[in-house]
Amino acid sequence: MKLLFENWRRYVNEAGDPDSDADDAAELRDIAKSLERATIEKTIEDFSFNSAQSSQHRWGRGQPIIDYRFDESSGVWIYTATIPGDPNDPNSWEDINLEKGEDLETFLTRVKIYLNEAGELGSQVFADRAPEGPHQGVERDTKVEAALYKALQAHLKGPTSHLFDEEKMDLVLRLVKDPQYNDVFTLYTSSDVYRGMGVSDEWLDARIPGWQKLPEISAPGSTWTEVQPADFEFVPQDTAVSSWSNRLWRAKDFARHFARRNKGVYGVVMIADSKTNNFLDLSELYKFRGLDKYAWEKEVVGLGSIRVKEIQIWKYDPGAPLAGYGNE
Repeated sequence: MKLLFENWRRYVNEAGDPDSDADDAAELRDIAKSLERATIEKTIEDFSFNSAQSSQHRWGRGQPIIDYRFDESSGVWIYTATIPGDPNDPNSWEDINLEKGEDLETFLTRVKIYLNEAGELGSQVFADRAPEGPHQGVERDTKVEAALYKALQAHLKGPTSHLFDEEKMDLVLRLVKDPQYNDVFTLYTSSDVYRGMGVSDEWLDARIPGWQKLPEISAPGSTWTEVQPADFEFVPQDTAVSSWSNRLWRAKDFARHFARRNKGVYGVVMIADSKTNNFLDLSELYKFRGLDKYAWEKEVVGLGSIRVKEIQIWKYDPGAPLAGYGNE
């Protein structure tokens, strides 16, 4: 603001008294505002931000857009910062408004501090639902944070949620690398993971030729084929993520569940290597209120397409009871 004032004073000295009858006061004011705009634009550029009035070609997600206007009634410049979110969802964009007494540099410094300290999920993850620890508090969710929590809840509730789209998946992949958040968001890499589901014979024909003649392993109440080598990509439908478990018995129960309740459906368990795929470990997230009620599922979340390395098929027996949780 001091620089703006100096520019104005320098212009007045050169142009004469703007209140003089010899001068065109309105024209002088317009010229002065033009000088001030140039200074404002330069200051915005110095902060590596984008101007809403000159740099639209450089706008990008998470990059603040600074707009400004001159308030004739108060005689001061008003500044606002907009932080872009999803280009298809205006509710994901955030606004930061000028506070009383702030000049441009003070305002832009506050915006920069907010970006550096807050991060995409603020300084605490799901603060009012967090367990005791560093994330517990009263901080309000950012818009990105609120959308992610909603997507996590919807995914865990099932059966399939379109809310966990590629944007949320990409966000999670950033969070697991961010020291501010990777105590909560971590990748599971400890062991193989399993997904139980129901499929058609056409699905099996395309991926496991000759599956109907595979050797079987008899077990009380059910018959499974031996584990067979596989090599194909599992791509989730209508969402960017998929449900897996680090418990084989859990996946088997899901496979039998789908097969028993759907005519012409076969139960299968797909097996994937957690170290060569991306799986979100939910063990810490299960400690947060609202997500904790799903902890019994022992789920890990497959992010994107998953390379399957082995498969096991359940030969349906209409009279066989489900083994029950953990009984196999």
